[in-house]
Amino acid sequence: MTRRERHRIASSRDAELVVPVALSTAVLAVVAIGLYVGVDTFLLLAIAAAPLALVIATRWALGVVVVTLVARALVDNSGLQLLTGGLALTIIVVAILELRHAPRLVGPVLGAATYLFISAWAGAPTHGGDYTYSEALRLLSCLGVVIITVHAPGRLTLRSTAHVVQAVGVVPALLAVHQFLTGTGTMNSGVLRASGTLAHENSAAMLFALCNLATFALMLDSARRRWLHAGLLLVFMAAQLATGSIGGLVSAVVMVLTYLASAAVRRADRVLLGLLGVALGVYAALTSQIGAQRLEEYNGSRSETTSLEWRFEAWGAVLAAWRRNPLWGNGVGSTLSPSILQGNIPHNEYVRLLAELGVIGLAVVVFLTVAYARAMASRRRSSPYPAASAFAIAALTGTAVNAFAANTMLYSVSFYVTLFVLGACWRISQSVPGAVGEDSAPIERRWATDPDRTPTAR
Repeated sequence: MTRRERHRIASSRDAELVVPVALSTAVLAVVAIGLYVGVDTFLLLAIAAAPLALVIATRWALGVVVVTLVARALVDNSGLQLLTGGLALTIIVVAILELRHAPRLVGPVLGAATYLFISAWAGAPTHGGDYTYSEALRLLSCLGVVIITVHAPGRLTLRSTAHVVQAVGVVPALLAVHQFLTGTGTMNSGVLRASGTLAHENSAAMLFALCNLATFALMLDSARRRWLHAGLLLVFMAAQLATGSIGGLVSAVVMVLTYLASAAVRRADRVLLGLLGVALGVYAALTSQIGAQRLEEYNGSRSETTSLEWRFEAWGAVLAAWRRNPLWGNGVGSTLSPSILQGNIPHNEYVRLLAELGVIGLAVVVFLTVAYARAMASRRRSSPYPAASAFAIAALTGTAVNAFAANTMLYSVSFYVTLFVLGACWRISQSVPGAVGEDSAPIERRWATDPDRTPTAR
């Protein structure tokens, strides 16, 4: 080994010590200052444990993000912004540490963060920094979910991804069913609606739509615990109905139908049984008491201004704000401020993004969405794990449909879970046979091992 090589190795080792040494020094300094000024002992212990927490977070980042998603769903309706903000900050910090696994992303991530905060800074004087800067941080945490899911060490399969979705949604779903049965939900325009642990019924409905898709896929493609998944599917379907969200129900149906239509899972018996189940579920939802009451809100038989008419009025107000800054928009988070729409949010993601980020921002979001969908469609034909691509396209399609009548990206829990699914499926579809793990779904193994069923054979 030459002197230059030894010097390079020593420099690399020194560089690896910079972050932990700097972090430990900073923590010791903060603890010392805290002791001097009399800070609470519990808080000082928490600060002192920060280096250990970061070590755990970087080593088991996938587990950290899963626990964070579950916790975020449980505290969504707590009103504790410090707690929900802390969970978002945890995701951001872990994602920053995980960027060492993807150095090529450092530049784009810094560019995205800079753009978000410049947009928030531009909109703060008019619409309030509380709205703009907090939304910029929340979007950074959304980006963090993707970074961790795609690049963190560990193993992900389609089955484990679906189990994570179920784990996030099962407690909110059970509570939503309980609220509906006991009449302890929220009365909205004379309709009893349940949201479980989530802050709003529409947000809960989107989460339960993802849970229904995940459980349906597990029940369809796996021989393991099929009756358990069938029971969970009934719970999630009942919770979906209890939310009283028409948009959530439509999204769930679109997701399931998109998944069924995929060549990765297409089989006559499965398609027929799946379609029959979807038809029965939709019929039961629309003919139920809560379904009939919600439909009355749209056709105007209950009130002078229908829910659909209100949406058109809200969209008009938001579009009027967009016309003031058509190219770059009014700033991220600006539509959450009462300066644009009093007492509500736009209930349309495309209109909201147009008003906040302008034509350029909306075009970037649409471009990234279409590019992802095209890439996954291509991998569905070439990857040894086409079911993962089908699952991602189904989730993305349902989300895009829901965004026409709801603020899907503002529903933090369901949007986090959506991004986790998209990132996990991206990661799985890039895996080589044998790298995803022995517990992959049987349909994935068939496509990977059966020479008559490989994508190239088709």
